[in-house]
Order: sequence, then C-alpha cells, then structure tokens
Amino acid sequence: MAKKTVQLHEPPDGGWGWMVVAGGFICTALSAGTFYAFGVLYVAFLDAFGASRAKTAWIGSVFVMALINTHPITMALIEKIGHRKTTMLGGVLGFTGILSSSFATGLTMITFTFGIGAGIGLSLTYMASVDIASKYFKRRLSLAVGLVLAGSGAGQCGVAILCQSLLNTYGWRGTLMIFSAITLHLCVAASIYRPLEVKTDVEVKSTNDTQEISVLEVGTNTGTVSTETVEDEGTGSKPLEVKTDVEVKFTNVIREISVTDVGTYTGVVGTNTGTGSAETVEDENNGSQKTTERNRCLGFISSLWDLSLFREPVFVVILLCCCGEGLGSGTVTVHNVSRAVDYGISPTMGALIPAVMGLTQLVARPLSGVLGNTKTIDPYIVFGTALAISGVASIISTYTRTFAGQAIYIIIFGITSGCTTVYIPLVIAFYLGRDRVGYGTALCLQLPGITIILAGPLAGFIRDESGGYEGAFWLAGITLTI
Repeated sequence: MAKKTVQLHEPPDGGWGWMVVAGGFICTALSAGTFYAFGVLYVAFLDAFGASRAKTAWIGSVFVMALINTHPITMALIEKIGHRKTTMLGGVLGFTGILSSSFATGLTMITFTFGIGAGIGLSLTYMASVDIASKYFKRRLSLAVGLVLAGSGAGQCGVAILCQSLLNTYGWRGTLMIFSAITLHLCVAASIYRPLEVKTDVEVKSTNDTQEISVLEVGTNTGTVSTETVEDEGTGSKPLEVKTDVEVKFTNVIREISVTDVGTYTGVVGTNTGTGSAETVEDENNGSQKTTERNRCLGFISSLWDLSLFREPVFVVILLCCCGEGLGSGTVTVHNVSRAVDYGISPTMGALIPAVMGLTQLVARPLSGVLGNTKTIDPYIVFGTALAISGVASIISTYTRTFAGQAIYIIIFGITSGCTTVYIPLVIAFYLGRDRVGYGTALCLQLPGITIILAGPLAGFIRDESGGYEGAFWLAGITLTI
C-alpha cells in the first residue's frame, strides 16, 4: 500500500483573520442594523401611508423572507466567485434597493424595492461575512463567529438611534437616501476578505481491490492530486497504475472518499457542494468506457440545500426550536417600538428600545462565543435555556408598561437572542459535525424565516383586532418557551 500527501496552508487561527473578523463586524452591523431599523421605519410608514398595521408589517416580513431565503444562493455564489465578490455584489444590490425605496409612492413599491431588493443584497453580505470567519478560524471559531455576529448588535444600537434622528430631520425619504449611501460601505469592508489557501492532507491509498482517497485536514479553496503509480503489495504482481485527478472543494470538515473497482480511473471526485460532474471509468480488461452524467437540476438543488440533514432527528428538533425563536423575534423586532408608543412612550424614547437591545447583543454575542470556546457547558443546554428565558420574559413584558420596564425586558431578550444566534452553529457542530455547519445553519435560518415572515403581520392583525399587543406577545412567549 502506498500513500501520497498534498499540503496547502491550514487556517491561521489569527493573523489576517482578525482583520477579516473586523470586516465581518462592519458588514453585519450595516446589514443587520438596517433590518432592525425597520421597527423605527415601521412607525414612519404607518404615518406616511395610513395603512393598517398588518399591511404595513408585510414590508418587514418580505424583507426577512428575502434576507433568509437567499442564504442557499449565497452559499452557491461563495463557491463560484468567493466571499469578497459576493459581499460586494450584496452591497450594490442593497444600495440600489434602499435608494429606490426613497422614491416610492406606495407600500407595494416599498415592499418590492426595500423588502425584496435590499433584503437580497443584505443577505449576501451577512451570510458571506459569517461564513468566511469559519474559514480563517478553527480552534477560536466560536470567538470569531461571536465577534462577527456582535456587529448586528452594534448596528441595531447605532442604526436605530441614527434612524430616528434622521427621520426627525429629513423625513423617511431623506433617511432612506442616506441609508443607501451608508450601505455602499459594505463594498469597502468586503475588500478585506482576502481569499485563504488552506492546508489539506490528501492520502491516496491503493490495493488490488480498492482505492481510497482521504481528505484528512480540510479548510477552504481547491487542492489537486495528480497521476501516480502505486506498487501492489498483495501478490507481488506488476505495479498498479492509478490515474487520479481529484478536485477537492471543501469546508472545515473531515471527509473520506472511497472508489471501488480499481483499474484506471480518471474523473472528478469529492466536491462537498454535491454539484454534478461527468465521470469516466475505463476498464482495462475489456476496454469498454462508461460515462455517467448527473442530472444538472438535481446537482444544482443539492448545491443549495443539504437535504440529507432532514434524516437526522436531532436536526429536525433544532429546526423546530429555530422556528419558535423566529416567531418570537419577528414579533419583537417589528413591533417593539409600536408597542412602546401604545404604552404612552414617545417615539424618540421608543427608538431607544431597539438600541438598548442592540447594545446588549453587542456584549452578549462575543461573551457567548467565549463561553462556547470553554466547552464547560454543552451548547444545547445553553441554547435551550436561552430560548425558555426569552419566552417567559416576553410574556411578563405585557405587564410592564413603562420605559424602564420595557428596557429591562429588551435587555433580557437581547442577551438570550444573542446567545441563541451564536449557539445555532455550535449545536449543529456538537451533534452533526463541523462539516454540516454551513448548510445546517443556512437551513436553520432559512426555514424559520417562514415564521418570521408571518410574525409581523400576525402580530399587527392581533393588534388591529384586539386593540392591544398582549395577545401577540403572549403567543411569541409561548412559542419561544416550548
């Protein structure tokens, strides 16, 4: 048996990676901050167009739908053009969507320009910024992801206050114009995302009945193993010629590929995206040639979603928990400012509530990452406890109608929601392995988007019908707790 090893560079766990984390912090701050600012813009849109709360809330719901359902497309774009170009493309799309919204004459137009246009663009930047951190870090992955996600808390804090200040001075149209210009800075931050070459140990073993190609240590980018000749140790017969062109595309996983029917093999093996490729196998005994072309449509679908995750019961449970969290966070994000105004709190003071939540998440997410690195507590315990606390707090918040009471509630909710966001990939890695974190996290953000989409209009409908937000926040609290 013979072995051959090909090595590139492994994740540095530091160095330029901290610059990448800084760029990711800026990108998540601008992209997530714009989404959380919708709670402030929501009140302005209610006054500007005079529509019902349920109808106006659809703008934010469509924004979330575009933001979350674009994640698989983002992953596919990253595979094709890289993190830097994907983030820059998102910045241009976000700028175009927000700027177009400033000229809108009705809610329908804003739903398309702000909801769909800006939502898709900011989704590209957000997911690419989170994903690239996992390529530069391995041992300090939890801390790196926590720091990147802390940007959304900083954005929520800063953008909410800035949004209300701009609304008071320039109105909602001028505010959107200024926001569109700020969004272009995503392209500047993305310039830091330098492509990384990662060390990969590839062993090619051959016996008289099997070939085995093992990728032992993987990161990002592409490695190639070329033609080689292997001595057959079993019977002392003539050397066995193995022609193997292996294209290895990967994320941070341990991956093993086995090829049977050893003879002469030429083809492309082992892309972790699952995309189709042509394979040709030549049998030296009969000289025949067989060619298999995978269905391109199925290959494209498998590159967007890892549907095999649904065979894992633990992943289904994680997904259901994320759906409950989506309904709760969607209600809080869209309606917390409007509820504060209903409670007699001024719009200016009400705009401080999402700012307080953002400031809390700014602190909570890095600390959650540090806690995840210690590995003293299993991640699923932290994840479940945080969901339960946020649910109970949401129910109790219906009885605290002062600014101080709402601020205390939003601090608790900010800590717990910040913790759950960081721990989703950690829980997936704990149960299913690091190789399934990327696609597993994308699904846990995408499918719960359905509940987030419904949360805003549903809470608005309950408010319109009942005259208060008590029922909506009770529903949010129950789904979070369960």
